[in-house]
Amino acid sequence: MVSVVRSFLVCGFFCLFGLFSMAETPPRFEIVDLGEGAARAINDKGEVVGSHDFQPADSAGFIWDATRGRREIPRFPESATHSIQTPVGIDNSGEVLISINNTPPNQEGPRSMRLRNFDLASVLWTEEKGFFDPPSLPVGGTTFRKIFDAGELLAGDLTGLTLLMAGTETVDLRDAHPTLTSLLDLNRVGEWIGRVGQWGQISNSKRVQSLIESHFKQGWHGWKISDQGDLLVRFPHGSNPSDTSYAILKVDGELVELESPSSADSTPREFNNHLIVVGDILPDTFSEWLRERNLDIEQSWFQKLTAKLDRETFRLAALWIEGKYYDLNSVIRSDSDWDLLEMAEDINETGQIVGYGINDGKTHAFLLKPIEE
Repeated sequence: MVSVVRSFLVCGFFCLFGLFSMAETPPRFEIVDLGEGAARAINDKGEVVGSHDFQPADSAGFIWDATRGRREIPRFPESATHSIQTPVGIDNSGEVLISINNTPPNQEGPRSMRLRNFDLASVLWTEEKGFFDPPSLPVGGTTFRKIFDAGELLAGDLTGLTLLMAGTETVDLRDAHPTLTSLLDLNRVGEWIGRVGQWGQISNSKRVQSLIESHFKQGWHGWKISDQGDLLVRFPHGSNPSDTSYAILKVDGELVELESPSSADSTPREFNNHLIVVGDILPDTFSEWLRERNLDIEQSWFQKLTAKLDRETFRLAALWIEGKYYDLNSVIRSDSDWDLLEMAEDINETGQIVGYGINDGKTHAFLLKPIEE
């Protein structure tokens, strides 16, 4: 199994190298409309899961693949009728983790109190088996929150995520690392990065822990780890503590900063083993964003879009390759009829990207497939 995964990754690397290594040539993508909703995750087989914008609906979400297209995931029948059911991830075997929030929508009170009272649960689902419960957790009041590529499940409560289940074995990571507050990410070779307290960081890997101890300064935070041990990090810059930069800290110590467009707030969300990062940006003002692209502010699509949707703020789906920023709205085929790509949520090892945007005035899920030139 390990050799199969390694062979896949090596093949994927050289395929992607050919697509994305052109330093001055922007990548190009074909866009696939996956229907209404938001795509949340994609596995290495190209299977996508998505949600219905976090609203109660007749189904829990959807699953899509290139062979069979889109199919609705049924609602878990034992949950409350008002519950919001959201697919949060799909592993490489096709198992989908669905989060269920049974909190009544009309619950009142301070947000912190509502958070403490969240009635959260989770369930696994496949098209072959239907719904099935993960093995019971040894600690009450916890639920599974994340599924990793090889099917490992991460669980905890609102105070932290420290229970990791692989197969039928559930391990409390605090037994070996008592200062761990929450595990943040896990790679395919078993290395993880986690949080200690509010700002501290810890890893079970000696090489990653050494990287943290030698490079992290006050305010630094890493939350994603590649199979090679590279970290996706954010850190403060300048005199204002709220000013944040993002970078990839490679396992050899090289820091590759991610470009930040002017007048924009960047949010990287995921990266793959080829260190291609996806996320989104929030421009401070769209007027400046339009001017940078030599677009007519008065007659632009943006004016028409705000009038159509009665919104003044939009995020823009983003891509970073070797630190260079690309607006995903600018790299899809020119014959696309989409209004806007707002957010890129996930990327797999073949460079396919999923997220959501606006098509004909409605929120639609998208899949971006790299185009070979």
